[in-house]
Amino acid sequence: MNKIIQWFKDLPANFKIIIAEAKRVSWPGKKEVWGSTFVVIVLIIIFAIIIGIFDLGIAKGFNFILK
Repeated sequence: MNKIIQWFKDLPANFKIIIAEAKRVSWPGKKEVWGSTFVVIVLIIIFAIIIGIFDLGIAKGFNFILK
């Protein structure tokens, strides 16, 4: 029980530490964020196409074997 009470007492100090750390972070600019987002979306599309092709091939293979 004492640990829980101590956790709540330390909460304001912990928030101050978190805020101080967040101010020291070097946040990426808009251009970098949009570039990274574009790369992620393109990779998702490419992997979806690859997985779709494999899925189609496996389905055709099973249909051929089962007929």
